[in-house]
Amino acid sequence: MNKNHCTVPSQVIGEIIGLILALGFSIYLAPTLPFVTSTYQLWLPIGIASAIISAVSRIVGHVMYIWPVKPLSQIIAHAVTLYSIWQLKTIFPFDFGLVGYDQLNSILQFTLLVALFGTAVAALVNFIKLITLHK
Repeated sequence: MNKNHCTVPSQVIGEIIGLILALGFSIYLAPTLPFVTSTYQLWLPIGIASAIISAVSRIVGHVMYIWPVKPLSQIIAHAVTLYSIWQLKTIFPFDFGLVGYDQLNSILQFTLLVALFGTAVAALVNFIKLITLHK
């Protein structure tokens, strides 16, 4: 039994609310921003799939708090997030020069690299937990 069983419903509800907000922002608000280019539509299906797969895998990890489901669900979420961030960096559907802030393009590219690195480290930590810890 999950020793944090009282927090599972709130974690699942939080994942669902986060997914709804992320999808709403990605589909309806982001394309209207003045610095988002038409190439955003190339990344949007990847972003939507990533958000859904990550949320579902994290929800499974919250609900089925047994070994090895939790670390596996986190590794899946991290892998999907890595792919999505990499595609976002590759496609880069932003042009802050359109709003007079050219330097933000470089800053965002660097920030995406930091996000890739951080997500990769988190995935590696969960992988190490998976292969070294046995409950």
